[in-house]
Amino acid sequence: MKSIEHANREKTQSMIRSIVGVFMKHFPEGKVVDLGTRTGYAVELLSKAGYDAIGVEINPYYVDYAQEQGLPVIVDNILNSRLPDDTFDLIYSRHVLEHCADTVKFFETCERILKLSGSVFVTFPTQKAETFKAKPKDHKVFYETIDDFKKVLKKVNFSITHLDYSEKSGILPLKREILFIGKVKK
Repeated sequence: MKSIEHANREKTQSMIRSIVGVFMKHFPEGKVVDLGTRTGYAVELLSKAGYDAIGVEINPYYVDYAQEQGLPVIVDNILNSRLPDDTFDLIYSRHVLEHCADTVKFFETCERILKLSGSVFVTFPTQKAETFKAKPKDHKVFYETIDDFKKVLKKVNFSITHLDYSEKSGILPLKREILFIGKVKK
């Protein structure tokens, strides 16, 4: 497990600030849940910007730390979530999808917890098959291209608002990353 220090290092926080900035340009307000928040840094930034924000993290170690910092972060597993239906306007999720064994179930949960016409903002890395095999065991799924990911989107109830590769679009500060913004179709 990566330490709290790793999650809180300046480079990591700088990337989170950049991606939260992109999120805020697309969604200026709303009730948001940060899925896979780790130490809650994105929740802190969103709360300071006026969002009604909470974080969800599967690892109680990170949740304890976030709560000690006074952040509204709870322990939950998005694939078996206890979050109530029709609760959030927005879902923010950075580098979580590659850790979920079932992408369709991830998006089904997102659909369930979002309000009517709610939106998701999801970023995740693209990986070559060889790279994926060399990754730690906590990486469960990989997408080599946007087209690979589009096949999954055909199985879920979200329309595509924006789908792009960071090196192509320049929207995200990271290389080899996909940004998906979608609206739930209820």
